[in-house]
Amino acid sequence: METVQVNEKISCIQQTIGALYSEISPGELIVRGTGILISPDLVLTAARTVFNLGTKVYYPALRFYPGQNGPL
Repeated sequence: METVQVNEKISCIQQTIGALYSEISPGELIVRGTGILISPDLVLTAARTVFNLGTKVYYPALRFYPGQNGPL
């Protein structure tokens, strides 16, 4: 699991909310949506954030960035 440094100036609740990205090609990320960290390795999010309803396929290589405020 990849670790991401979190800005120490944000509150605890802000550190649990973040953005979910999918790597669509090496080094190219696209925002899929947001989520909330409910345990150290589990993110709660909407189904459309991780699953393409049109193609019935899960998005590949999802990454969660907690406490993100702006672009990576």
